[in-house]
Amino acid sequence: MASNQYPSLLQGIAGAQCPKCRHERMFSHKAYDLRNFLRMPERCPHCGFRFEVEPGFWWGSMYITYAFNVAILVAGLICYFMFALPVWTVVLGIFFMALILLPVLVRLSRVLLLYLFGQVAFDPRRHDNTPAQNAPYFEEHPNPS
Repeated sequence: MASNQYPSLLQGIAGAQCPKCRHERMFSHKAYDLRNFLRMPERCPHCGFRFEVEPGFWWGSMYITYAFNVAILVAGLICYFMFALPVWTVVLGIFFMALILLPVLVRLSRVLLLYLFGQVAFDPRRHDNTPAQNAPYFEEHPNPS
């Protein structure tokens, strides 16, 4: 990728990239590695941005995940009324869709929470610099704990 072409906001969210540099991924493992699907490094390996903006920040992602699950429920109810499906198929369909999509939706909720409410602005200099050039960020923003 040329240095004057940066990932857009939507590309950063879809790729679960660091909101500060949009260079590295926020999660260490694949979404369906069920033991580690929420594992994140404390800081971005490229720019040093601390992902957990404040203690307990990720609790807010539960509300976004809840909204996604309500959307699945509404889609199931629409299918029920439009196609006159049996109730048991709709209930099982909603249950299995929510269960299968859970790892992806929880991760997407964290990404959306950080992008929308983390008050983080994209910095093209952080994207272009090497990790060694971004090293002063660690000194400028020490870990508060």
